[in-house]
Amino acid sequence: YTAFDIDGSNSIDRKELNQFLSASIISLCKIVGLPQPGRVKIQEYTYEAFKIVDADGNGEIDFDEFSKWIKGSDQIQDFLLKYTGI
Repeated sequence: YTAFDIDGSNSIDRKELNQFLSASIISLCKIVGLPQPGRVKIQEYTYEAFKIVDADGNGEIDFDEFSKWIKGSDQIQDFLLKYTGI
């Protein structure tokens, strides 16, 4: 979590989430040999994800919100299982 909190504010804002998702999506596309989505598509996904993850709607994602999102996402869990061997 702290790796994505670039400004050290103990929360993740929309810009930080976009940077995290951009790096993740582009890397995953390279790993599996898929075309990379454009910047606008990633931003659209970021806005939609932010609405979901920011459960209390305060404009920031705290550790609990981030943790619930990661643990509750079947897609993320499947990725972790497939590529980390856990």
